[in-house]
Amino acid sequence: MNKTLTYTIVTTLICLLSLGQTLAQNFNKEKMDSLFMIYEEYNRGMGSISLFQDGREVYKKSIGYADLENEIKSNNNTQYRIGSITKMFTAVLVMRMVEAGKLNLDQKLEEFYPTVPNSEKISIEQLLRHRSGIFNITAADDYLEWNEKSIDKEEMLDKITSFESQFEPGTKAEYSNANYILLTYILEELNGISYTELLNSEICDHCNLKRTEVGDRIETDKNEALSYFPANPWNLASETDMSVPLGAGSMVSTPSELNNFLECLYNGNLVSDESLSQMMELEDNFGIGMFTVPFYDKQGYGHTGGIDGFNASAFHFMDEDLSVSYTSNGMKSPINNLMIGVLSIYFGMDYQLPEFSETIVMKTADLEKYNGVYSSEGFPMKLTITAENDQLKAQGTGQPSFILEPLGDHKFQYESAGLVVTFNPEKSTLVFEQMGATYELTRE
Repeated sequence: MNKTLTYTIVTTLICLLSLGQTLAQNFNKEKMDSLFMIYEEYNRGMGSISLFQDGREVYKKSIGYADLENEIKSNNNTQYRIGSITKMFTAVLVMRMVEAGKLNLDQKLEEFYPTVPNSEKISIEQLLRHRSGIFNITAADDYLEWNEKSIDKEEMLDKITSFESQFEPGTKAEYSNANYILLTYILEELNGISYTELLNSEICDHCNLKRTEVGDRIETDKNEALSYFPANPWNLASETDMSVPLGAGSMVSTPSELNNFLECLYNGNLVSDESLSQMMELEDNFGIGMFTVPFYDKQGYGHTGGIDGFNASAFHFMDEDLSVSYTSNGMKSPINNLMIGVLSIYFGMDYQLPEFSETIVMKTADLEKYNGVYSSEGFPMKLTITAENDQLKAQGTGQPSFILEPLGDHKFQYESAGLVVTFNPEKSTLVFEQMGATYELTRE
């Protein structure tokens, strides 16, 4: 959307520009630095941040390591996997094809992949808005058995089509990575070139993005970050093969370049005003390749992403002409908490810097009393607890394992998921708390 507005009163424009420049110059950078220093000192997160005001970068910061084993610090040019922020790029590519007359939002999936359940009812727009009813392939029970292996188009289509439709297309919205994997195949078929080539020619070249691309195996000597899961302090995460997520989550970038992309998009350099308005229009909380995040009276448009141990966030606040992107290769505290701190400091709101306590260290011998498989009739999975290497590991059925951080008095947390587990070894039970829900599980 072109944000160059015509004002009949020139002084109004001058005042508005002055306000934006004053905001960019006067926010408390020392406090912002302190926020990230605290996260780094207490191992609450690793990553890089960038803020753009009125199209120029006004703040950037990197904390932690791109490669812990080799003690390679991250910097402003470190590439991170951005997960589902890739969907914003894929959505832009689709809208550009629509504008070029190569595709129509009302076209049915049946024209491309008729073996997908309900393909005759599913439109391109429903794929973009997660209203297709197609099963989310990354939620498959066996996903972790094949996500690190290369997969070709035929294999992926077989996996997607093996699941029944989850709901009647168009009746509701339910997030599914399969939607954007199929859109990737459609884009490649329409243009006769790979998604990588299309991304480069249609977006990266237009926006002068040099460190934004489809990812591959991570090479730290090329300033690419590995990712980590919370432990004491971190455990190296495995790598999803990028042939799996494709246009749903295969890209890598830096926060500065994500902001360049946002500026490019919202300034009308990639799609028309009409197309951008369509993308921003929400239906059951989903736009086309984006959604909104509220911050008090302000509204940001963008996407978040998560893959392996990576997390990312990229949003543009139109009224404030502010773009904020954060890319992380390890988070112990929820990324949302950090972003609230960033925005609060930037907009000059009351905000108390977080206080973290030193990590409690426990030995395997002290943790073994919690070992076992816990379950409950009302709980959707079994939870396996294992003590090893002076850490307590938890794993739900069909889910990746995670490390529980000790808080004392038999209480542990997995902070990035807002999860607290309290054990009662004498009764062989645990209490599982997350997002206001509480379950009591018994050791089998």
